[in-house]
Amino acid sequence: MLELQPTLLRFWRATLVFAVLCVLGLAWATDEKKPAIVQVDAVWTGTNSRFSSLTVGERAFIVYYSAQRKFSVASIDLVSGAVERIELPGRTPGWDSHDDTKLALDDHGRLHAIFVNHAQPLKYFHSASPLSIADLSPASMTGRNEGHVTYPSFQRLGKRLFMVFRNGVSGNGAWYANVLNGKNWSRLSEAPLFSDRMEDGSVSAYPTPFVAGPNGRGIKFQSLLCQE
Repeated sequence: MLELQPTLLRFWRATLVFAVLCVLGLAWATDEKKPAIVQVDAVWTGTNSRFSSLTVGERAFIVYYSAQRKFSVASIDLVSGAVERIELPGRTPGWDSHDDTKLALDDHGRLHAIFVNHAQPLKYFHSASPLSIADLSPASMTGRNEGHVTYPSFQRLGKRLFMVFRNGVSGNGAWYANVLNGKNWSRLSEAPLFSDRMEDGSVSAYPTPFVAGPNGRGIKFQSLLCQE
């Protein structure tokens, strides 16, 4: 099993007058006093969408929206500072801060990325080979209840990778969990984690962010708010 190390990425925004571009940077300690900075790309700052990243050994990965709002992925060599970038099919509509990117690594070292996630069809990509961005390709997961996805999040429990999400809209959305088995995703349970219906009408649940439970057993949340 690959061990994920704490991310070494540092982000900041430098907005020009009448511009919506910013500089995305990577920093790691070359000595105790002075970090080295590598420019990765110029990115869209029209909204406050957060970019997901992870590091594995001497390599870092980040999924983001380019200055042209295109789905983008970068791989950074933390030793040499070399940057590899690719653009994937699709682009963010732009003015929606729900559209955080999501990134995860499975137990075989394959990358999994999600873009644009506010009541939109699931925009999911996965790699075929370990630690590779060159072969990232679009795919569905289970192909069911993935037409209006919001709040997706990847969760690791031991060697297993899960993706939890809401399908629907505010006031009328159900939550589901998919689990990766080898190379294929399946539904953890046919029944939703949180239903979109109550006796007196439609609802949607708003749990706090999901986190792994004690000793990596189970996924937990702290509170739940339902909106009709």
